[in-house]
Amino acid sequence: MSKTDKRRSPLVQLAQKYNIGTFFIGPKNKYIEISENNLQLILKSFGVDTSSAESIEEALADVNLKNWRRPLVSTIHKVQNKAVQFDFYIPKGNIAIVILELESGKKQELYRIDSGKYDDTKIVDGKQICHIVKKFAENIEMGYHKIVVEINGQKTTSHFIITPSTIDLPQFIQEHKRWGFMSQFYSVRSSKSWGVGDFEDLAISCEKAAQNKADFMLINPTHGSEPVGHITPSPYLPTSRQFLNNIYIRPEAIPEYANLSDEDIKVIDQLFSDVKDLNYDANYIDRDKSWQAKIQALKMIYNSGLTDSRQKAYEKYKDEEGSHLEGFAIWSMLYEKWGVPAEDETAWTKKYAIGDEEVQSLAKEYRQDIEFYKWLQWVAEEQLFSAQKRAKNAGMKLGIIADLAVGVHPLGADVFAHPENFIYSATVGAPPDLFNQKGQNWSQPPLSPFALEEKGYEPFRNLVRRILKNVGAVRIDHILGMFRLWYIPEKHSATDGAYVYYNHNIMIGILCLEAARNKAVIIGEDMGMITSMVKKYLKNHGLLGTTIIWEERKHHKFKKPKKYRKLALSAVTNHDFPPTAGYLEYEHAKLRNKLGLLTEPYNDFLEGVKKDVKNMLKLARKGGFLLSKNPNTEEIVLALYKMLASSPSYLICLAMVDAVGEKRVQNQPGTNNEYPNWRIPLADSDGKIVLLDDLFENHRYKKLVDVINKELY
Repeated sequence: MSKTDKRRSPLVQLAQKYNIGTFFIGPKNKYIEISENNLQLILKSFGVDTSSAESIEEALADVNLKNWRRPLVSTIHKVQNKAVQFDFYIPKGNIAIVILELESGKKQELYRIDSGKYDDTKIVDGKQICHIVKKFAENIEMGYHKIVVEINGQKTTSHFIITPSTIDLPQFIQEHKRWGFMSQFYSVRSSKSWGVGDFEDLAISCEKAAQNKADFMLINPTHGSEPVGHITPSPYLPTSRQFLNNIYIRPEAIPEYANLSDEDIKVIDQLFSDVKDLNYDANYIDRDKSWQAKIQALKMIYNSGLTDSRQKAYEKYKDEEGSHLEGFAIWSMLYEKWGVPAEDETAWTKKYAIGDEEVQSLAKEYRQDIEFYKWLQWVAEEQLFSAQKRAKNAGMKLGIIADLAVGVHPLGADVFAHPENFIYSATVGAPPDLFNQKGQNWSQPPLSPFALEEKGYEPFRNLVRRILKNVGAVRIDHILGMFRLWYIPEKHSATDGAYVYYNHNIMIGILCLEAARNKAVIIGEDMGMITSMVKKYLKNHGLLGTTIIWEERKHHKFKKPKKYRKLALSAVTNHDFPPTAGYLEYEHAKLRNKLGLLTEPYNDFLEGVKKDVKNMLKLARKGGFLLSKNPNTEEIVLALYKMLASSPSYLICLAMVDAVGEKRVQNQPGTNNEYPNWRIPLADSDGKIVLLDDLFENHRYKKLVDVINKELY
């Protein structure tokens, strides 16, 4: 960063010390300098005083002495088979005993350090501190270890993370390209759904798709949502990334359902009857109405109790999840009792902390409610685990591919239970660009880089471990966030932001370690303003990238799929684009014009879209994938997938919406309630609902699957 920023003011130096980007390279390779005012705003969100020249100088001096005030930094990262440098800071005249504590519990003494033999020395807070460098090249087991430095009986603990250099892809992927579906599975309902596609529907989808040789099902994020009231439609704005969305539970699939009395089953049947017609609504997914009925059924099943063996399994789950589950359940109970938190300083999530007397008193009073929310998580995890098991048993090689959202709701469970893990006074977004002149604010507080370092990245590694526990792979939305995030100070616009850089070596290393432990695959969403350096880094570490055919272009000229990356999941479309039939018929252009979202004349925008479509068809014809002179939309869709299958990419992804001819976009950026984002049910080209019961007999589905299998098998 500092190599090309010619400014040398103390403020700029201070920002760089805090890993704040003082400039960035924007669209068209333009150098964009961050104003000193913006740098001050970001530093303020870190709690750094920059109100005067004196305070800036003081803060700069303080951060320069940070490492000298601790015997060893909080977190050290070592890549397996590579050496690492330990920088010890020992008061003059002391002996330091350094102990390595392995994750397995074993301990060994590494060094006895004499401060008289130092590499550098400095007076810090009135004491002479000696800097001693040690090289550590020994190969020990990968994992999350600790290093304890003892000086005069005083112990300081640091985290020592050892990760693999790369992810070893499963042999079945390296030997043969694999294909599967991407599905916003809440939109794929059956006649037995409660208005929203659930984990049972997902399991059946996987089983049916496996019969057609599909090897994976990439799904939307399943992160936690509100426990009562209005359910946020977007799966990318969860209340928790640690836990699951209870709306995906199928009540009748819970083992205890079978033990209910006839009277209770009648009540639940009636609750289901009240919402079953939602499954046939082709225009709108009503999560709120669905959940209002389902939660009543779930409470009845919960109150029926557990057998001894089931109770034992439940207790084991609670012990494993510990305080994280407790925090989520307490937040859920408070949300039910106190209501939706206000979006200002009066919000109960800001007024109270989880350890406060008022909160703990209420938790004691409503212990059964907390237990209910814990039980819901256990049941949800059981059903997701079952879906993955059924997918693998049906023949899928990977099974379910989960999706990890960028962040969480600022008033949600994760932030309330562990506010220290977040930068509360900032949100994440994107800087202004050619398409969004005002930038974007995603309303999500960023993970604190300081908390990550202090805790040995425990908040991040727990998140990765949890999401990989019940699936075969994970897609990381906006994987650039492992490298940098655009911070927007509280009560400011996206134009007042700056990039804050994270330790991507550790974060990607953790992804590699958890992938190795779970024999999983990691896919990074690396589209958009991603540098070639980032893509190369991900490739070198065995992470798959993401390719969408409409994105592989320069000046409306598209790249041949045969030149796509091998280490990638490649697709014709995804949830950020219209279904292919909609794209070909310019539905997204018409929608943006209708909603007033265009920043240029409609005809100019439409001409650009038409040019893209024309050039894409030209590419398909040139490659011999589109033979008809006057093809209809369905023929073009099939040709594009046939062309996609010619790419060398390890994973070929079919959109479920393209398998039935759907035209409507699932999400239209720049809108809230002007468009029913994330609430579009799966329907065909005529707008008629497509139920899971009929999906795999749909003529379009069969044609698409046949095209892919002929190309790959």
